[in-house]
Order: sequence, then C-alpha cells, then structure tokens
Amino acid sequence: MLQYKFPPTLGPAEHFKAGSLEWAERMSCRLQIAAETLNHDTVHHLIGTMHAIWQTYPRPWEIWPEGQPFLVPDDYCRIVTGHDWDALMTLAKEFSGGKLNTKSMRAELARAQAKYRKQGTRTDLLRSNATKLNDRGAAYLLRRLARDEKHKPFLDAYERGEYRSIRAAAKAAGIIRDPTPLEQIKKLIGKLSASELEELIAIANVSRAAIKAAEKTSNGTDAKPTQTVAN
Repeated sequence: MLQYKFPPTLGPAEHFKAGSLEWAERMSCRLQIAAETLNHDTVHHLIGTMHAIWQTYPRPWEIWPEGQPFLVPDDYCRIVTGHDWDALMTLAKEFSGGKLNTKSMRAELARAQAKYRKQGTRTDLLRSNATKLNDRGAAYLLRRLARDEKHKPFLDAYERGEYRSIRAAAKAAGIIRDPTPLEQIKKLIGKLSASELEELIAIANVSRAAIKAAEKTSNGTDAKPTQTVAN
C-alpha cells in the first residue's frame, strides 16, 4: 500500500497550535512512525498520538493536506499508517484503557462516509482483508444510521452508549427487524429432509385440526339457544 512521504525535518507538533494545519501534518507524521514501529512495548506511543488527535478539532483528515484533505478517516489512516480505521480501533479498544471511545470512532467514520462518499460506494473493498465480515455488516448499518436524518438520533444514542451494539441501534431505528416465525420456516424449509418435511406437514395438520376444533367449540358456546314463545 502506498504511504504518504513526509518531509524529514518537520519539527515537533507542540511548536504549533493544536488543530492547525502545521500541527495536523506533524501529528500525522508521528502517527505514521508510531504505526511503523508498533510492537507490544511501543503501542503506548500509538495510543498517545491517537488520543491527542481525538482530543482536537478540526481532525487532521479534515484540513490536511492543504487544499486536498482526506476528509474520511479511513482514507487518512490507510495512506498515513498503512492500516485501516478498524485496525486502529481494535488497538484502541485493547490498549487505550478506556481513553479512546471506539463507539465514537465508529460513528465519526460513518458520518464522514455518509457525507463525503457517494451512496453505493463499496467501502468494504477499501478495507484490509483482516476486516471481519460481521464488522463490514456493522459498518454498513452505521452508514445507514448516519445517512438518513430520521436515523441520526439512533447513531447519537449508540455513540453515547445507550445501545450495546450497532445492530441494536439499527433495530431500534427500524433498519433491520427480526424475521417472523413464518419467514424463518420459509427460509429453512428447503433444507429439510424428506422425513423432516413429512413430520412438519403432520404437525401442521394436527395444528390445523386443533384450530378448527377450537373454532367449532367457540361457535357452539357463543351461540344462544332459540326460545319458543307460546301463544
């Protein structure tokens, strides 16, 4: 993967105002070095740099490089560090000790993608092969929450920790729903063996007979006897 080449003598980021273009370039260089030299003994350098970036607005990817900023944090991370956003979030969750809110990181990525990428873009093709399929599904749900105005409150609530998972937030927003019992049967019926299918038909016939018997009993109970009035 092609990585951004920084000038060799940038100087420390601390000499510039946090959030400035100069600060963003130097912190990005520091992030790249921390990622390139990453091991168990140096991971705290990466987490410290990520934490400093996360505490500052505007984000480096929103303003740098000058005139053509990355805008989307995933694009920024891949070009600067060689890792995608998910990989950095995994490290943050494991080693940051709670300093970095990975739910906020996921939500920010989704908002940027919804804002700057055309709908229908295959963002999964932009990710590393290490990204799990269920993570890709979660990323899709986050983008759905970020894209539609009526769903955005659910994304905000997920970021605040009000939902345990992205799926729970998407379910509350009405984006996904649990299949009905009939839908589950239709999905599985083609996988049944001949004997299992016969058993299912038998169960259905018994159930149908029970329903008819209950209806007949109910109709007989509810019917009022006709009284003959003598003249």
